[in-house]
Amino acid sequence: MAFIIIKKEKELKGEFLEWSRDHKKVVEIFTLLAGADIEALTILESNVRIAGFNFFDAKLSKVASSRIFWGSCFNVLVEDIPQIVIQVCEFSFCIIYYLI
Repeated sequence: MAFIIIKKEKELKGEFLEWSRDHKKVVEIFTLLAGADIEALTILESNVRIAGFNFFDAKLSKVASSRIFWGSCFNVLVEDIPQIVIQVCEFSFCIIYYLI
């Protein structure tokens, strides 16, 4: 999903394309990080200054921001909820095992 969002942003030829040309390494690193967690892309537009440089002042489109939000929601449904279910089942099994 992260690769698609970055690709579509570059195709729009807007402010993000100009910014990404100046910060290629930053875009590459955060695209890879976003492969694990899509929320990493929100850092690109956080306006944080590091050592006096604005590495994170990208202007993502509303469509990209929406895709990041829905990707995060999908991530919760696919990854986090099943993990909670597994942990609850394991906890229940441990309680039953020790009670018997």
